[in-house]
Amino acid sequence: MHRPPAWLAGALAALVLAGAGCGPEAPPEPSGAQLSAGTAELRQLLGLLARLEGTPLAHGAERLAARLPDCAALEARAPQADLAALLEGLGCAQPTGALAALHRERGSDALAFAWPLEPGLVLRGRLRLDAAGNAELELRLPRDAAEGARGLWLPGGPPGPAVLSGSETLLHARLRPAAGLDLASLVPDGSQADRLFRLKSELFSGALLDGTWEAAIYLPAAGESMPRAALALGFRQRDAAVAALEALLEQLGRSWPVHRSFFELTGARGACLLDLRILPGLAPCYVAGERTLVLGWNPASLRKALDGAPVELGDAGGLLVELARFAEADARLAAGAASPAALAPAFESPWTRLRAAGGEQDGELRVHVQLEARRRA
Repeated sequence: MHRPPAWLAGALAALVLAGAGCGPEAPPEPSGAQLSAGTAELRQLLGLLARLEGTPLAHGAERLAARLPDCAALEARAPQADLAALLEGLGCAQPTGALAALHRERGSDALAFAWPLEPGLVLRGRLRLDAAGNAELELRLPRDAAEGARGLWLPGGPPGPAVLSGSETLLHARLRPAAGLDLASLVPDGSQADRLFRLKSELFSGALLDGTWEAAIYLPAAGESMPRAALALGFRQRDAAVAALEALLEQLGRSWPVHRSFFELTGARGACLLDLRILPGLAPCYVAGERTLVLGWNPASLRKALDGAPVELGDAGGLLVELARFAEADARLAAGAASPAALAPAFESPWTRLRAAGGEQDGELRVHVQLEARRRA
């Protein structure tokens, strides 16, 4: 944990001294999972989730809406991070009870919550809803939370302009993680990921990478059974990054009966392993740009990712999920699948787009999420 600033420590000390002997100490804030919600707002949220017809989430939302207590505000507590237990204990709010601080924090918002991730680490959030169903979610975490795999999604500073195409995206993310980028440290020694893809290689260490990553998943091409996907990794020094990636390809060639094929796209050179088909559609390729290595699931993925289409992610980066395109993706996957009946049925999301962005603020990591409501006919 970060040490509190001197002015805060002094102010707290003054308050403690001023209050000494003036009555009993305030009870400590309760631990575990906590929820405060406005009943009408929670009912509206459950109604939106119920529109995900045929999904377990929709069934759960309908069941919960049917048993909401008849009061203006609600609260719930659970000793652990257990959503079922938390919702099972949902009851009328006690404004001066154990969750009084959480009710004050919620104010007029739809809901506020505290969710323990691990001992001493709590995710806090507030959700706002407007009459049309547009949602805004603010998430707050201690700076210490940016460790391990979770840290890859917790933004630090601005990552700069995106390099991957912004057209036909299902998901597009660009971040500079608060804890830096050392992918190799996240892969256990001897794990399947290490054995199959050599993810403990020098390429994925923090020494070569500049700390930025960008990923995009695109609509599948016609007749294909997998979406197109690409990953861009910023590097510190181009020659060293290319040498490390070529060494990785050589290692894979010793483990698998594959052959390196030269590949060039938009003036950037790289290579493919066209006969590495251990996963559907996988024929990985890369090209080295001026500031990034771009890796694609297959040649079609790279061509899509580098087609030059404008992006909506600004220099601040973030995450963009085009929920309105998921139905089209399902239709294309069904058309290209060997047995379309095996695919899950498509559903229409009550939201068309999710945007998320954030960074460090007041010693915390904060993420702001927006969900744009679908207009109903």
